This record gives sequence, structure tokens and C-alpha cells, in this order.
Amino acid sequence: MALGGHLRAGARRGAGWLFTVARNEVDRLRPDDDRVRDVSEAEIPEHASGEPPPDLAAEEDWVSSCVQSAVAELPDRERVPLALAYLGRAQPE
Repeated sequence: MALGGHLRAGARRGAGWLFTVARNEVDRLRPDDDRVRDVSEAEIPEHASGEPPPDLAAEEDWVSSCVQSAVAELPDRERVPLALAYLGRAQPE
């Protein structure tokens, strides 16, 4: 189904957003003296990768799979409006 690719990409964005929110909240709660530390040159990667780290990529794939499975199990009368709203083609009522 063509819709699956769109749902999968959206689930990845959602998981990434949720991870960022959680990380920011942890940083906010952490004492100020723990936030900054010196980093040696050996710890700095030569090139930053545009890909998420393997653990995050695996989690995003798992979340995407769960969302796709849940959406696939919905009856058409629930799945179609959800998919249209998710893709921005319909306004939720």
C-alpha cells in the first residue's frame, strides 16, 4: 500500500520529536554543573553523520512497525479518515 511509506516516514519524525522532547526535559532537570564538560579532540568525530545512531534507528523502525500494524488493523471507516488527516488532506472535525 502506498500509504505505508508515508506513515512510516511520519512515525520516524514523531519518534525523533518525542526523543528530542524527552532529552530536553532531562537536560532541564539535570544540575547545571553536569551540563558542560570538556571534550578531548579524540572524542570529536571527524564527520557528523546525517543518519541517526543505530539504537535510535532501531527504535524508530520498531515504532514505525507498531504504528503500521495498528493502522492496518483499523476498519476502513476509521483508517481512511486517519490516513487523510495524517497526510494533511483533510481537516479533523
